[in-house]
Amino acid sequence: MNDEKLTVDNRKNYDMIDIFKLVSAVLVVFIHANDTPNIHIDLIVKSFSRFAVPFFFVVSGFFFKKGLDRANSKRDYFFKYQKKLILIYIFWALVNIPLQLNTYLNLYSEASTIKILLLMCRRIFLCGSGFVWYILAMIEAAAVIYLLDKYKKKRLLISLIIIGLILGVIYDSFFEVLSGTPVGRINDIFYTVFSWSNNFIMKGIPFMGLGYLFAIKIPKIKLSISWLLFCTASILNIVLCCLEYLQISEIFTQIQWYYILSNVQTVCFFLIAVKTQISIPSGICRTSRELSSAIYFLHPYMIYQIIEVIFGHSFNIDLKIVLAILASVVIYIIVKKLNIKPLKYVLNIK
Repeated sequence: MNDEKLTVDNRKNYDMIDIFKLVSAVLVVFIHANDTPNIHIDLIVKSFSRFAVPFFFVVSGFFFKKGLDRANSKRDYFFKYQKKLILIYIFWALVNIPLQLNTYLNLYSEASTIKILLLMCRRIFLCGSGFVWYILAMIEAAAVIYLLDKYKKKRLLISLIIIGLILGVIYDSFFEVLSGTPVGRINDIFYTVFSWSNNFIMKGIPFMGLGYLFAIKIPKIKLSISWLLFCTASILNIVLCCLEYLQISEIFTQIQWYYILSNVQTVCFFLIAVKTQISIPSGICRTSRELSSAIYFLHPYMIYQIIEVIFGHSFNIDLKIVLAILASVVIYIIVKKLNIKPLKYVLNIK
């Protein structure tokens, strides 16, 4: 999840991105801890956590473009970039295979061996292996963006961004409402292929693409306006979630409005990070950047394989979140102090 680093001089205006990445990693923990919905945690997840991973994509696209422009050879930079992502993905995919295989065997106890193998292939090569779907989508999106950059197809990229965002909103927000309609059948196709909207078409290209465009030119929106829009979208999300809980109307229960507003939050969150001109010590930035990766990669195992195994699935969600974050931080410190290079590589720690 760390991106190629710029020099200290070039990074001085982007210090807040590292801090915001750490905040986003913590917000992702809330998503995975919320398996047995708790109202106040669910409110945080729906109102804030949904923009966390899209924010990571925007940051990745931003620094990917900066890296391409800085490189002596764009081709060499691209292959080095992809090599690291692919190796990280392969490692975590291999770690996840026993867990996912066990899940499929339990879900489809009467399925043939061929069906289980097909499901596993779909999971690894199309859906993304568990929480590292983000890495797979980034590999695919980076390839598309690199080619569009190489052949100077900026307008085509903008078209793909718009199409991807529209498809994502239709899938995430209107899946139930549009079921059985012609548009709903498009959702069904994406479900059959990818299993969810977390793929390079609906998430990778749109948000990495936005980051790429922001690297070319940051929108001339004042910091105060970015904050205003972010806060407005967040408040609306909270209100809409409350209306969903109260079940006042089907319009609030069948349509997932927070996915629409999370797109606004994502863009504003990034603009706030870029436009906030605060100089933060490089050590704090580096630690925040590395912790964001460590927490993202490690917290699912802390939750599902340790905390819930020891304390049970219904264990207090608040404590589950705190323990998962603390355990991830402890592992990060150990790996860093002992300089365990293979783990540093797959956790994206320098």
